Amino acid sequence: IALYGQYNRADGAISWLCYLALFFVAMNIEYPNKVLNHILYALYPFVILNLFIITMNFYGNDLLQKAVVKKLVMLFLPAGANLSEGSMLVGTLNQWNYMSGMFAIMTVLFLTAAVLERSIGRAIGHLLIAIMSIAIVLMSISTSGFLTFCVMMFVILLAAFKSEKKVQSLAMVAVFLVATAPIFHVLANEDERVWTESIGVVLKSNPYVKEEPTPITSMRNNIKFDWMAEAYAAEGFELPQLPERGLSAGTGRIYIWEKALSLVKERPLLGYGMDTFMYNFPHYNIDARAGILDENTITDKSHSIYVSWLYGTGILGFISVIVLLTITLFRPIKLALKSNNSTIWVLWIAWGAYLIQALFNDSLPGVSAPMWAIGGILLSVSMDKKLI
Repeated sequence: IALYGQYNRADGAISWLCYLALFFVAMNIEYPNKVLNHILYALYPFVILNLFIITMNFYGNDLLQKAVVKKLVMLFLPAGANLSEGSMLVGTLNQWNYMSGMFAIMTVLFLTAAVLERSIGRAIGHLLIAIMSIAIVLMSISTSGFLTFCVMMFVILLAAFKSEKKVQSLAMVAVFLVATAPIFHVLANEDERVWTESIGVVLKSNPYVKEEPTPITSMRNNIKFDWMAEAYAAEGFELPQLPERGLSAGTGRIYIWEKALSLVKERPLLGYGMDTFMYNFPHYNIDARAGILDENTITDKSHSIYVSWLYGTGILGFISVIVLLTITLFRPIKLALKSNNSTIWVLWIAWGAYLIQALFNDSLPGVSAPMWAIGGILLSVSMDKKLI
């Protein structure tokens, strides 16, 4: 398991070695000046396809119920795996959180490209894809992507203020926000959770909650008999005090992370092996009622790439990765601020968005593989004297 990972996630050591291989190969390739356009155009179909799939699902038309689509999906399942009862097709990524995180990355990637693009035609094209991407984030009903987008918006505004065409750049940001507002309204009106999992993080009062009429209660239901009013137990007997059911902060993540850190203390240096979380997590603890609602829930992942690294590889592996990430962040942003190179800005913001959403999401090949390749391209471009 530590080598290959769980069959439905493939988050073992081999996967991470592959991501690192992609990173170092991408870092050692010499790219043309138009490398950014190649990356952006390659991702256009990815966004458009997922917008179609998730929109169908959002409005109650799950494509997995179509025989042709179901057969197509089953062709790509791992050997021995099958579709479980109640499965839904939410997109090319197999879970709401992954969709939210990945398309927050796509949103900031294309929005930054639109902001810094000199050609107004290409800028409009990138802007349209950015609007499609934020719609996918909203329909994913997950907070991680929205928080990632909000944090990276500050960096996008910084890039806009430093661009040569400030008016055009800021106009692109303004058009994006204006276009997003009616999309948000329509989606939240369809499903109130769109507000809850986005703006609702700050503003708890949800204007899209539809008040249900109070049901009429039959008089017979209110009849009380004296012999039903009280119950008596043997003298001295006390019922145990059970924790109230609820979720800790981060939709239960804080509870999971606390337990994970307790495990790390037992094997701090080398960890337990990647993707073995399910086999060591303390299941069936009564305090899980207050952390993840139900003490019978099997927790199979940490819901954070960073916690997974720390748990799986120990402190030594975790520090090694953090050092590598620090290099990929500080050198490129220093050059971006100095040279104002649009390619570095766009790739750096996308890479930064991936690392932010990684705080709340696990890894998945469909997300991590392309992003580690982009991280390698970012470092290569940052070291290429011709592009600086």
